[in-house]
Amino acid sequence: MISDLNGKVVLITGASTGIGAAAAVAFARLGCKLVVHYNESKAAAEAVAAEIKGLGASVTLAGGDVMQEANVKRIVAETPR
Repeated sequence: MISDLNGKVVLITGASTGIGAAAAVAFARLGCKLVVHYNESKAAAEAVAAEIKGLGASVTLAGGDVMQEANVKRIVAETPR
């Protein structure tokens, strides 16, 4: 395990599918706390979050269109520290 990532918070946009989902799971395996962002794929994001929880990692879901500045500010503000 890469110990310098253990316990760090990682926010991944577009983490509900594809490369973003794979990255989220990989960071969870390294002991990171994850924020899984989604825009329209809430069910897929929930499935990724369940997989992360199954690995014993902390995970938070964050929804919203990151093309909207207000959503980006809200997502970052709601990200656990």
